[in-house]
Amino acid sequence: MSNITNEKQNIKIYALVFHKNALTLSTDNIHEDFWLELHETIGWIKFVKHSEESEFVKNGALFVATELRPVSDSVPYPIVEAQCVLWRQREALLSAADTLSFLLGQKRGTMID
Repeated sequence: MSNITNEKQNIKIYALVFHKNALTLSTDNIHEDFWLELHETIGWIKFVKHSEESEFVKNGALFVATELRPVSDSVPYPIVEAQCVLWRQREALLSAADTLSFLLGQKRGTMID
């Protein structure tokens, strides 16, 4: 991974799942691996492509977290920034309800006969 730069690329995260022994992330299939900055005081987490998938988008991929780098280490490459992430349970559930309502042709809060 030469051509090191501090530019961050935006990615859409469609799902972030904490499994018993792994942290997985579903996004577009644009990298073999990448680093996601957790917080400027914590550091970065590396995700490596596990498999291709089409659950959320046609050209998607499932990534698995493999390494944690502290903020005191050198800046890794490539770094991505997360977009469209629902970090809190309430927002995730409301989003799922809105999506289901849309698919059923209903507005949230209306009864389905």
